[in-house]
Amino acid sequence: MIRFTKPGGLIVISTRKSYYDSTNFQEVCDRVQEENKVKLVSSVMDSPYVAEEGAHYWAFQVC
Repeated sequence: MIRFTKPGGLIVISTRKSYYDSTNFQEVCDRVQEENKVKLVSSVMDSPYVAEEGAHYWAFQVC
């Protein structure tokens, strides 16, 4: 999504908690920030998603 979002545009991502816990998703988020491809605008962890599972949400601004 970074490649086709204009600089200054927003990317909003949600993941189920189980997906986040079983992958390297946070490492990828950290890497693209370190590479100055995106800037974290906001994040919400452990929020409602579905009755049986929570989720995490991020908003990034493309650099």
